[in-house]
Amino acid sequence: MLKKILWLLGAVMLLLVVGVMLLIKIYVTPDKVQHLVQNQLEKRLQRQVVVGEVEVGLLRGIRLDGLRIADGAGEKALLSAERMELSYDYLALLRGELLLGQILIQQPQLRLVRDAQGQWNIDDLLASSTENPAVDKEPETAPGTTEGAFALQLVVRKFQLEKGSLLVLDYFEKKGQPATYKIEDLEIQLNDFSMTQSFITQIQARLNGAKLAAEIAYHLDNGLQSAELKIDQLDLLAFMPAPLSPLQQGQLSGTLNYREENVRSRGLYLILNGQRLDIDLNATRVLSAAAFWDVGLRSERLDVDKLLPAPEAPAGETAAVDTTNAKKVVQEDPLQVPIAVPLNLHLKLAFNQLVYQGITAENVIGQLKVMDNRAQLEKLEMTLAEGRVQLDGELLLHTKGWPYTGKYQIQQLALGRLADVLLPEGKGSISGLLNLDGQLNGLAGVADPVAALQTKVQFDLRNGEIQGSPFFAEIAGFLGNPELKILGFSRFFGQVILDKGQGNIDGRLESRKAVFVPQGAFSLAGPLDLKLETRLAPEVFKGVGLAGGNLKYLQDDQGWTLLPLRVKGSYSSPRITLDKEGTKQQLGQQLGQELERQLDKRLKDKNPEQRQQLDELLLKPLKEFFK
Repeated sequence: MLKKILWLLGAVMLLLVVGVMLLIKIYVTPDKVQHLVQNQLEKRLQRQVVVGEVEVGLLRGIRLDGLRIADGAGEKALLSAERMELSYDYLALLRGELLLGQILIQQPQLRLVRDAQGQWNIDDLLASSTENPAVDKEPETAPGTTEGAFALQLVVRKFQLEKGSLLVLDYFEKKGQPATYKIEDLEIQLNDFSMTQSFITQIQARLNGAKLAAEIAYHLDNGLQSAELKIDQLDLLAFMPAPLSPLQQGQLSGTLNYREENVRSRGLYLILNGQRLDIDLNATRVLSAAAFWDVGLRSERLDVDKLLPAPEAPAGETAAVDTTNAKKVVQEDPLQVPIAVPLNLHLKLAFNQLVYQGITAENVIGQLKVMDNRAQLEKLEMTLAEGRVQLDGELLLHTKGWPYTGKYQIQQLALGRLADVLLPEGKGSISGLLNLDGQLNGLAGVADPVAALQTKVQFDLRNGEIQGSPFFAEIAGFLGNPELKILGFSRFFGQVILDKGQGNIDGRLESRKAVFVPQGAFSLAGPLDLKLETRLAPEVFKGVGLAGGNLKYLQDDQGWTLLPLRVKGSYSSPRITLDKEGTKQQLGQQLGQELERQLDKRLKDKNPEQRQQLDELLLKPLKEFFK
């Protein structure tokens, strides 16, 4: 009895399957499928749609060739595909499962264009999708199910996209010549897709010629679970605004791994104009507002000069240019406004060699932390010219002008070669072992940060030499002694205060030939106003054109001659004169001391009362005269 029942059920099932196949053969014809697809797409997209040959197979499924969706103007295709295939399993429907054996899309091409006004060629499609009137929604059911007891599970055994391409033309970023982004040779493969289980998608493509490969694990309910992206020589310059990038090469290679909102890099590096910069990335909570980026930058040798724009040619060597825009740039000063940077960053720097303007710094290490719109530089240290340099600072991005504070320290830096590079050509050279200890503050977000700089520094330069300096050349010319054009010194120390372009110096330079004590004001724009107390050794003073018998009163007990000088003009073109007030005061002091010595000799036998009377009568008026 049971066998008969089973046989009867089997016969009924077979008849049902044959009936479904006959209905599909009769009603699901190629013409009907072609007409349905074409009409529905044109109605939805408001664009001309062309569907080529359609084939419907009872067991194989549906094949569609030559799909073309025109752009708004109708001249070029927005989207096209050479072939689309869909196969299915009828028997799986009886198990409550919509089983698609394969979805195949061959040579799909998508073309996106943004015009000079910033409008995309698909803006109308995006707008229409958001402007649909709200409708009452039925209560949601579980993914992959329908109402009632019968649950329909969607399963795709294989989805495959072959030789796809995406072309993006952006006339908005680059006027005239568009920024071009090309994705070519796009291959996507997905196996065993289910609406209730995670599935793996594999992607390969070329982005502007660079190889990309990705493997993504995704779950419809839980979202992105893991991903791995391999990059091979991706040109980053295509994604940077041209005016902001002086680089000719910026290629990124390596691997990025994502799991549970964390991203790690493996073998990630950047080639900048032929120089390799290794990148260590460890980011957490990347899909949230509390994302934290821990980045390390490493390089054996990084030449900063190769990353900067070429210096401008001197005036007269280039053709005339329109200065209208240049004036606007200076006046606008867009960085004056505070900005909010939603970034939590810990950047670690490590360079074996860092080169700038021919100067090589070694063992450069430091840390930069960006959090709550505050950038903190912690212990940027390096070996420079055989000395040690350390810099710490803080920058406030959320405050107008981007104010910063910092402190710096330099120990035993060999100034020679470094000064030759930093000093303007023709301004001489200075050498010695330099120690600096100072603080600074200013505004980084203004057109001229140097004009806003404030600093106070203690300096100490030992065992050095100054030569070719316009300053000392003028002193040597004024005193008539060429020996002073080249001055070796044992120590030059003191304090410099700079406040928004105006400075003050209080220093002392000691050598076997002379001692100079500069005191007074200077400006970064050039003007000087310094008192320069100058002491000359006896052998040097012999060659001074100002020598004379009366100047013996300017000598101290060791025979060194004091000349109070004054410096005006600028560093490159100084003017040296005698400081009249200082000379008068010095002569008065020396003459007073000489008179005291002479009177002491002659009045040694006088009593104290007589000596006081003579002092009131002779010495005090002389001292008052020379004040």
